[in-house]
Amino acid sequence: MPKKMDNILAQLRRNSIEEMVSEKGSVTVTELCEKFNVTSATIRSDLTKLESAGRLERTYGGAVCVGEKVYDPSLYVREELHILEKQAIAHTAVQSICPNDVIGLDSGSTTYQLCKLLGEIGQLTVVTYDLRIATWLEYNTSANVIMAGGSINRNYHCTCGQIARETLSMLNINRLFLSANGVSIEQGLSTAALDMAEIKSTMIKSAESVSLLCDSSKMNRKAIVSFAPLSMVDELITDSGITPAFAQQVKDVGVRVKVAQPKS
Repeated sequence: MPKKMDNILAQLRRNSIEEMVSEKGSVTVTELCEKFNVTSATIRSDLTKLESAGRLERTYGGAVCVGEKVYDPSLYVREELHILEKQAIAHTAVQSICPNDVIGLDSGSTTYQLCKLLGEIGQLTVVTYDLRIATWLEYNTSANVIMAGGSINRNYHCTCGQIARETLSMLNINRLFLSANGVSIEQGLSTAALDMAEIKSTMIKSAESVSLLCDSSKMNRKAIVSFAPLSMVDELITDSGITPAFAQQVKDVGVRVKVAQPKS
């Protein structure tokens, strides 16, 4: 095939990739390979060129849209995005958990990585409303698991609603490990759904201390529903992608900042 035709097809493919990212908010290399019937090396080259042009942002295993707009990808896409950063954040967070603690785990892909590290901590009580976290802890640890009941939010694999909020409001949590879709100095912490915002707010009120676990892609962004000012958080654990300027702004609010480094 002539080189000119190759270039035309490549540009058409990149235009389609850009449209997919804009519509879905995120894509993975695997799904792009299947859609366009090309190699992963070709797709990664396309994503690199599109990122250089400011059309999208590369992630581990795929790409997301750029700008302040916060997307809400599916559970399985969330698991692939920034996975190394999330694992590093979880390894940093677990170091502060001690036997006999009562901790709260918010629903989220980073808190799910944290739950996988709790097996060696004895006499631990974990409060959660996330179905996957509760199930993993049940089968893989000796932790006492308190699962908030209520209606199931199928998109997030967790419970929600009044029953869940009432259960969580009765409990006293030593330390909450919280997640968010967006972290902004002006808008605070935000998420993509009203019912999720309500239950996150309830957990914050039940906790003595709050640690926010968020990879740097969430920094200086906002989702549709704000659920707490940043000052409600005691510490932010994130990755090295956070800019020094934003980290300083977070510190100025009175929040400690810990930067997790991926394990070699």
